[in-house]
Amino acid sequence: MQRKSQDNFAPKAEDMRMKAYLELDRRAGLHPAVKALVSRPEGRTHENTRARAYARIERGQTA
Repeated sequence: MQRKSQDNFAPKAEDMRMKAYLELDRRAGLHPAVKALVSRPEGRTHENTRARAYARIERGQTA
């Protein structure tokens, strides 16, 4: 049986460039969306917990 061309995968130059770009972007810092989520106010956690519990009960999950 002969080997297929897909068996010998070699990364393309485009893939290597994208990988290097993403690595630089990761090292640059947090994404703005992540920063926004981290900086959310802590005061509403009890309200969210209660609403989440009501929604869970409404769906029929008891435990």
